[in-house]
Amino acid sequence: MRAARRVLCLAAAAAFVATCGCSDDATAPPDGDAGTDDAPGDAGDLGLDDAPVEAEPDARPDVPLDGWEEDAAGDAPAETTDAEDAVDARPPYERGSLAGCLLDPSCDRVLVNSHMGAWTATIPGNSMAAYRRAWELGADMIEADVRVSRDGVPFMIHNDEIQYYESLLCAGRVVSESDAAEIDGCLLAPSLTETIPTFAEFVEWARGKILIHLDIKEAAHIPVMAQAVIDHAAQDYVFLALSPGEAQTIWPTVPGHDEVHFEIRVGSVADIDAALGPLRHPTLFLLEGDATWDGVDETAMRAQVARVHAAGLRIMASSDTYLATVENHLHLYDMGFDVILSYDCENGVAAAREVNRARGWPP
Repeated sequence: MRAARRVLCLAAAAAFVATCGCSDDATAPPDGDAGTDDAPGDAGDLGLDDAPVEAEPDARPDVPLDGWEEDAAGDAPAETTDAEDAVDARPPYERGSLAGCLLDPSCDRVLVNSHMGAWTATIPGNSMAAYRRAWELGADMIEADVRVSRDGVPFMIHNDEIQYYESLLCAGRVVSESDAAEIDGCLLAPSLTETIPTFAEFVEWARGKILIHLDIKEAAHIPVMAQAVIDHAAQDYVFLALSPGEAQTIWPTVPGHDEVHFEIRVGSVADIDAALGPLRHPTLFLLEGDATWDGVDETAMRAQVARVHAAGLRIMASSDTYLATVENHLHLYDMGFDVILSYDCENGVAAAREVNRARGWPP
C-alpha cells in the first residue's frame, strides 16, 4: 500500500517542488525543545540542537562504517603496543543494547545520540534514511519523535499538524485526527521516496543495531508507547523520555512501568533533587539536561554531573548553547556528560571516538 501511494504521489510532489522550490527552512527539521511543539528555532543562534550537517550522497550501504565491524580492509593499526593492550583489556561493547554500557555505572565509554537521525539537506529528519545514516556513521542511539494516529498507530514525526518542511503533500494534515492509512503515504520533504516511518518499522530495523530514545510528544500516549516497546520485545534497546511531572503522575500508573527504561529531562538543580529522591525508580537510568542553566556556572554544573554519577545514574547533554563542533562535543564530554544529543552526527562520533580511544575503548 505504501509503495502504491508513493508512486501516485511522485508526480504531484515533483510538480510542487519544481514550482515552489525548497528554502533552507523547508529542508531543516524543527529545533524545538524535546517534548514540545515549538516553531522552528532561530537560524542565527545555532547550538548542538541545530547546527546543520553537510549534505552527503544518499546512496550508502546498509552496513556500519569501518571500525564497527572487522572487514578485509581493517582499521589503521594502533600506534603503540600499549594502546593495543589497553583496547584488548576492555570488555566488548554491545552497541545496540542498553546493557552494553548505559546500565552499567562503571562503564566510562561516551556515547552519541543523533537527533532525528543524521539528516542532511537531502535526507529528511525522522526518516528511515536518516536513521540508517546515523547508524552507518557510528552513532550509539537515535532520538526520534513519535505521535499516534487516530486509530492507534505510532508514527515517527515531530508535529501533530504536519508542517510543509516535514511533508509538502501532507502539510496541514493532523496526525491525531487521521487514520494510519492517511499518514502512511505522506512523502517527507524534500525526498520523493521517504515516507513517515511507523514505530513498528523503525523498532524492528533498529534491533541489534542501535538504541532508540523516544520523545513522546503527547503525555496521553506514554502508556501506548510503553506497551508498544513491550509488544516488540524492545526493552533492551528502547527507552522513553519523560518530564519530572510525567515521571511523578503518569509513569507509576503505566502497565509495564517496571520493565521499560526511561529518562527524566531536568532543567534545574531542583529537578535533579527530585530525580535522585522521590522520582527515583528502578527503570530510571538517565537524566537529560542542558549543559548550561541560568545561575549555574560550569563549575557548578560539573558538580551536578558528578552528583548524578555518584547516585548511579547517567547524564546526557542537550545544549542550545554550544555549536556542534568536534571541539565543543569534546568540551561537554570533559564536563563529565556520558551522552551528547548531537545535531551533527559526524562531529559527535569523531569526538566520542577520540575520548573513547584515550580511555582505552575500541572504536
